[in-house]
Parts: sequence; C-alpha cells; structure tokens
Amino acid sequence: MAAATAAPAASPATRADELRQAQAELTALRERYDDQHPRLVAARLRASVWQRLDKEDRKEPLILQRAWVERDVMRLRYLEKHPDFVAQQARVAAMEQQLKSAPTSPDVLLEAAGELAAMGTHLAEKHPKYQDQARKVAALRKHLMAPGGASDELRLARAMQEYYGGRYDANHPKMQEIAAQIATLEKN
Repeated sequence: MAAATAAPAASPATRADELRQAQAELTALRERYDDQHPRLVAARLRASVWQRLDKEDRKEPLILQRAWVERDVMRLRYLEKHPDFVAQQARVAAMEQQLKSAPTSPDVLLEAAGELAAMGTHLAEKHPKYQDQARKVAALRKHLMAPGGASDELRLARAMQEYYGGRYDANHPKMQEIAAQIATLEKN
C-alpha cells in the first residue's frame, strides 16, 4: 500500500494500537514542527481519523481501515486527480467490493484485490505486472474462498503454489519451499 509516512517496523495489530501509534507520532512531531508544517498537519489528521474510527467502533478489517486512513491523508496532500490519490481510491473501492461480495475475505485477499485495482489505474490489463497481480488475486480467491475443511495456512500455501507456478517451474527453490510447506501442513 502507498503510505504517506515511513512504515513502522511491525504493523500494529489492532485499531487501538494504530491510534496509539498515530498519537505518539503526533506528539513527537509537535516537538519538532510548528502547527502548520505539512507532516504535523498530516499526523493530526491521521490521529483524528483513527479516533473517529475507534469512536464509531467500525467492524471492517483493519487493513481496510488503514486504507481509509491513508486515503484521507492523501486527500489532504493531493488533488482528486493525482495518480497516487486515484490509485488509493481504487484500492479502497476494490477492498470494499471484495468485502461486500465475500464478507469472510481474509486480509491477504483484500490487500491483493486492492493492489490489483490500484495497478489498474496506471497499467494496462496486458501489462506483465498487472497480469501477475491478477493471477495472484485469482489464486487467492480460488483457494481462500473455496469451501472445505483445510486450514487457512494450507489454503494460503496452495494459493501461493498456484500463483508462483505461473512464474517458476517445479524445481525452483521457491516452489520446492512451498511444496515442503504444503506437505507439512497436510500431515497436521
């Protein structure tokens, strides 16, 4: 995802963690910048949006809420037709659509669908990067949303095996690593 600031070493696990991190960043920036500095204005908006989402007690996945926050921060920095803002709008819309069509969609699928939509704002459908991401989304949808009793880890591993199978042959180290992971997961 495009980020307005540098990404933290480890992503916060909950909305409350996101809010604490945004407030800590705001406090640190207040010590360095005056009230009108663009980084401070963006940090103030980010903290405000997280507070609003927390107050509303939104139930959507955290990955979608992060995309909303970034979209709102980008709206502050960019005009509506700026390519980065357009891509973020497309990312959010695709994630929302995926969630609407399949409410149990895992984060990895939401993120991949969002990235595909964001790529579609500046890449043609025949572009290799777009096609690669489309293969990833298709494999994730096929394996993660399919009925069955397999564990989420096994489903994800099978999806990645199908996805990377479009890039590599069976002897590639990545494919062998995934095959070994699948064999281990199937034993459990």
